[in-house]
Amino acid sequence: MIVDRNYNIKRTKEGPRFYSIGGTYTPLKASTKLDELTASPYPNPAAESIRLPYLVKKGEVATLDVLNMTGQVVKSYQVDATFDHLQLSARELPAGTYVYRVTSATGATAGKKFVVSR
Repeated sequence: MIVDRNYNIKRTKEGPRFYSIGGTYTPLKASTKLDELTASPYPNPAAESIRLPYLVKKGEVATLDVLNMTGQVVKSYQVDATFDHLQLSARELPAGTYVYRVTSATGATAGKKFVVSR
């Protein structure tokens, strides 16, 4: 096996085939904690609908609350591990900044900020 200075692996004998793609290797971080979201709300800001990602352990039921900036719960949903996100219609909310949080039966919470614009 020969590795050139661009870190491309070239096959020199029969055996496993190696391929390389130019660029930077960035490992994905596996999240096992409930308070670590793996993605951000998308699109942010939103006018029509927004995808709110969450992480719930299999077999658990959690509550996803949408709060306005004064801390009032404006929407609340029951979520589980069937899906990894909630698709929320942004038309249901007045324009403004919101935070959503996920609270499981164990009390762990997670959340991120998003904006609804018109």
